[in-house]
Amino acid sequence: MVHISTRKILPAALVAAGMIAATPALAQLKPASPDLGFYAGGAVGQAKFKDGCTGITSTGFAGGCDDKDTTWKIFGGYQFHRNAAVELGYVDFGEASATGTLGGVPVTASADAKALELVGVGILPLTQQLSAYGKAGAYRWDVDTRATAGAAAAGGGDDGTDFTYGVGLKYNFSRNLAARVEYQRYNDLGNSNTTGQTDVNMWSVGLMFRF
Repeated sequence: MVHISTRKILPAALVAAGMIAATPALAQLKPASPDLGFYAGGAVGQAKFKDGCTGITSTGFAGGCDDKDTTWKIFGGYQFHRNAAVELGYVDFGEASATGTLGGVPVTASADAKALELVGVGILPLTQQLSAYGKAGAYRWDVDTRATAGAAAAGGGDDGTDFTYGVGLKYNFSRNLAARVEYQRYNDLGNSNTTGQTDVNMWSVGLMFRF
C-alpha cells in the first residue's frame, strides 16, 4: 500500500479550490461591456434663446437684437448598463443682447444664462462604434440681466428649476475616446415676472473620455 503525504496534497487541493471559488468573483468584477464605467467630456456649439427678441420692437425699441450665442458644456457621468447612464453637466448658454435707441435715447440690454443639469441617458447601439441616445431630466438655471439707457443702468437676476431633454449620436474612436453630436432643449429658462422667460435650443459637438 502506497502512502501519499497529505502535507502536499491538501495544501495543493486547497489552492485549487480557492482558484475555483475565485473564478466567479473575478468574472463579476470584469465589466460585462467595455462601455460601462465613468466618463467625462466637454462640448461647444450654439444656443438660441427662442423668445430672446420676441416683442422687443413693440416697446418702441429701434435697433438690432441677437438671440444666438456660442455655448459650451462640461459633463461627467456613469454608464451602469449597456443601454443606460446618468449624467451631470454644467452649461454656459452665452447671452441674448440688443443695442439701439428707445425714444431717441441710446439703450442696450442683455441677458446671460448658465445651468447645472442632471439627466438620465438612454442608449441604443447601432453598430460596434456608433450609437444613438436620448436624455431627459432637470436643470437648475441662473439668469442675469443688464440694461442701460443713456447714463442710467439697471440689472437683475433670478434662478429656478425646469425640464430639459435631448437627442444625439455618439461615435467611439476607441475604448476611451468618443465624439458626440447633440441637440438639447431647455424649457422655460428664466422667470416671466423678473428676467423674462424663454426656451433655449442648443446644438453642440463634443468629445468624451471614458475611464
